[in-house]
Amino acid sequence: DPAPSDSGAALLPSLDREYIKTAIREQLVPVARECYESALEDDPKLGGKIMLSFEIVGAEDVGGIVEEASVVDEESDLASPFVRECMRESLLGVEFPAPEHGGRVEVHYPFIFAADDD
Repeated sequence: DPAPSDSGAALLPSLDREYIKTAIREQLVPVARECYESALEDDPKLGGKIMLSFEIVGAEDVGGIVEEASVVDEESDLASPFVRECMRESLLGVEFPAPEHGGRVEVHYPFIFAADDD
């Protein structure tokens, strides 16, 4: 399995790494922030890491959809089951281009959450 790289996303070379990061930043980060801020109401000191693992599948003419989205428990320490499930479910709605020549691309993507101290 690919391991997280220093730049965030680790994936097989058949889909552009920058495009993955941009799609996550534009489509998932705003929802992730909502998931996290909702959980902060119950636990104001909540923080930690969630590692998401997912596959982008499809054909070049159809587009890419997310399958097999999961939280990698052994690489995640954020203690909120709500945030973990909210992120996993939200990831299923992110749109990507199809992997080159169709097929599947596996991605591991870390998210770090920290409560504001002000």
